[in-house]
Amino acid sequence: MRSTMIMLAGMALIATVLVSVSTREAHAQSAGCAGAQCTEAEMRALVSAAGFPTATHDDALAVAWCESNWRHRATGASGERGLWQIHPIHPDSTHDPLGNARAAYRISKGGTDWSAWASVCRPSSSSAPPPGSSTPGSSTGTPAGNNATVAAGASCLNLRAGAGLNHAILNCLSTGTVVDVVGGPVDANGHTWLKVRTSGGQEGWVASRYLSSSATVAAGASCLNLRAGAGLNHAILNCLSTGTVVDVVGGPVNADGHTWLKVRTSGGQEGWVASRYLTR
Repeated sequence: MRSTMIMLAGMALIATVLVSVSTREAHAQSAGCAGAQCTEAEMRALVSAAGFPTATHDDALAVAWCESNWRHRATGASGERGLWQIHPIHPDSTHDPLGNARAAYRISKGGTDWSAWASVCRPSSSSAPPPGSSTPGSSTGTPAGNNATVAAGASCLNLRAGAGLNHAILNCLSTGTVVDVVGGPVDANGHTWLKVRTSGGQEGWVASRYLSSSATVAAGASCLNLRAGAGLNHAILNCLSTGTVVDVVGGPVNADGHTWLKVRTSGGQEGWVASRYLTR
């Protein structure tokens, strides 16, 4: 009787393992893209099948969108392939959606290290809040009423009918295009969206991480403190002379009676300044 019970327990264990493996295989076989451009649901199925932890899914999707606009047949100038534009130096570089996702999983160390990708496409907590988060006004340094320049890091930036990746693409704005910001921000699909208007009057929504804006220091004194963080308690990194032109790359954040913007100097130094001492 005891040997029979052990045998039954062993068979149950084998059955459980087989079911688990079978489920994973079914999941993997169902992961793919029906059209030339993958949908968000298809992308989430891909990263799940490739093994990305749930907490890294949004970052993985954001990188793929930046690299390929979720077009699995995309090919880069140096032969990069697929959704995550895997360089052919990697033996697992492929246009196959699931194979490409698995390569991205391996190279990114399970979604924890995106340093192998172009800096403009790396996830950033300040520019890519998780879907469903709601922090109006806190994720972009380009508030409505100002202009900004497209700095897409690729050939062009999609102008969409609404704030989200599920909305139709109305146009693709070339890098260097100057637009007026007329609405937003709205957080959706791992991006912060701004409503913009082109010089031709066309309006639509773009992901704010691919816009840059500039401002000029008008400190009213010899210089403006550039701080390590948004607040008077943060260390002073530099003092920017009046007339210095900076790129606004983050903020606004309210602290200590000031509204702070994250800026980058022409020399590449980044820090936070009180926005009242900037002019646009």
